[in-house]
Amino acid sequence: MRLVGHLLRLYSYVFETVLCAAGLLLGGFAMASSHTDVGVPWLPWTGANQIRWIVGLSLAGLCSVALAAFGAVRTLLFLFSAIVLGVLVRGLFVNTQYTFSGRDDVRNAIILVAGALLALIGAYPGLVKRSLVKRGLVKIRRA
Repeated sequence: MRLVGHLLRLYSYVFETVLCAAGLLLGGFAMASSHTDVGVPWLPWTGANQIRWIVGLSLAGLCSVALAAFGAVRTLLFLFSAIVLGVLVRGLFVNTQYTFSGRDDVRNAIILVAGALLALIGAYPGLVKRSLVKRGLVKIRRA
């Protein structure tokens, strides 16, 4: 059971990091090309606010992953994962303004939400007792 917990925790770190990196890339390209709207219709924000929220939440997510990986504040990663899952479910399935263009879009949305749910389970602070640093899985080099 501990192995499953560690694998879920690692999956949570990877999922949230990839998601945040994609958000930073999207926001960075949008800011560099001076677009005011990135056109993600299932997000609750529009226009320039959408870009700012994507970049801000991506930075906050990367900070929460780093703090959780080093064992400082695991609750923050759990909170961020819950926000991600909530935004995905609300935007993709509850939002009446967004419609899927086909079966593939529905399948991809379900896979994304399932991945976010697994990341939320893996980010649960009580799932794994010790941090990756304490277990020796992540080494910190001191100058």
